Amino acid sequence: MEDRLYTAEEVRRLDRAAMDAGIPGLVLMERAGEGVVDAIAGRWPRTGALRVVVLAGGGNNGGDGYVVARRLRERGCRVDLIAASDPDGLRGDAAQAARRWREGGGEVLPATASPAGYDLVVDALLGTGLDREVRSPYRGLIEAVNADPAPVVAVDVPSGLNADTGQALGAAVRAELTVTFVGLKRGLFTGEGPGTAGELRFEGLGIPEAVRAARHPPGRRLSADTVRLAPRPGNAHKGDFGRVGVIGGAAGTTGAAVMAGWSALRGGAGWVVCCLPGEVCPQATAVRPELMAAAWDPDAGLPASVTARPGVLAVGPGMGRSAQARTLLEQALEQPVPVVVDADGLNLLADHPHLAEAAAGREAPTVLTPHPGEAARLLGTEPGRVQADRFEAARRIAERYAAVCCLKGAGTIVQAPEGRYAVSTTGNPGMAMAGQGDVLTGVVAARLAAERSEPFQAACRAVWAHGRAADRVARERGPFGYTATECADALPGVWAELTAPARPAANN
Repeated sequence: MEDRLYTAEEVRRLDRAAMDAGIPGLVLMERAGEGVVDAIAGRWPRTGALRVVVLAGGGNNGGDGYVVARRLRERGCRVDLIAASDPDGLRGDAAQAARRWREGGGEVLPATASPAGYDLVVDALLGTGLDREVRSPYRGLIEAVNADPAPVVAVDVPSGLNADTGQALGAAVRAELTVTFVGLKRGLFTGEGPGTAGELRFEGLGIPEAVRAARHPPGRRLSADTVRLAPRPGNAHKGDFGRVGVIGGAAGTTGAAVMAGWSALRGGAGWVVCCLPGEVCPQATAVRPELMAAAWDPDAGLPASVTARPGVLAVGPGMGRSAQARTLLEQALEQPVPVVVDADGLNLLADHPHLAEAAAGREAPTVLTPHPGEAARLLGTEPGRVQADRFEAARRIAERYAAVCCLKGAGTIVQAPEGRYAVSTTGNPGMAMAGQGDVLTGVVAARLAAERSEPFQAACRAVWAHGRAADRVARERGPFGYTATECADALPGVWAELTAPARPAANN
């Protein structure tokens, strides 16, 4: 399975390297067109009976569209082609592809033609080079396609989607299937990418692995293979899997800390203690007797039962922003152990520069788990700017706070401060509810405690597993309306999946 993620420029370099290795550009274009047609035939078996319109733009993406049109016609389809860019203005391989279409009797309809009323639409309007808002005539064609009920197959990326950021630039095609080439574009997996791309199929176009291996993009798509776990030994005991202390749960928001603690147990920690205000400690243990509870000391702060032994601290769920909460975070950051910061802990970092400085100066690992609003506060910006380029926001947070950043949302990004990043494709819209962030906090802390591995990989495993657990619950219970705790309770099934022998990967 191909898991490497690329920016558009990294794909262009790989494309050039393939041509330098002896694969002509026109051959790559023909392979791309044939890959799209094969994907269509696999999805719609009676391909020859379809009436198809291909929307072709300029550049190589448009050239791919001309190849697709010709190949579909060769398979018996009735094909129309609408050109948003004058084919006489094409250059290089794209010009040759357009010429072959016309030499075979294919007509070129103007951009004013309607793409409505067909059985299938092939979108080859705009490729990976788009970096500004879509303009006419492309925007009009995109809006007409989205208003029509016919399914859409996008060539390489849905037109209007920024291949690097996952942001829709004014208007973007909503595809049912996207066939992408050469390398996986990272924008397909986060932000608006998953909602516009639909089902994703990768075509490597026969580029040798030696050519790919010579280039090492820093991004990866998370999969079961990349986060697999070794089975536990038969003589394991709870001390082997670490201690987690959850600090939070002010009066009225105790449930957040309890969910984080419970999720740490479901995440595989050996034991968990919730550090809470004294008046609510009995409540926590009554709800979850498997958890231990320790009271905040109004004068001394963190109790010895939390700090005396090495472990992992998870700070913030339901903690509030009081002066005492600030003291608790200060003390947690001083501990020589891994610390996970979420929720009010993140807000305190954003509000108090000395806390941000303390986090950035830690020697022990730190993991931050913001949603876009919290990320915006950490960066002193607006949530919309975070969502416009989630990769850049995660990178800046990781660098500023010298921490692994898990930027939550559609396509959660895990970013290490030295530049590595990963994107999770697990999870679903039913997770848009209170408590899911607390669950993730607990799972991240558990994996840090249980694995004692470097924090980036532990965070990747936690993020992937949390989303996978939610997918399992959604399949059983329905697309939404399930609870965050139900996702925590589904985690043991995910660990069974990740410790099972890996299946042989299919080659693309």
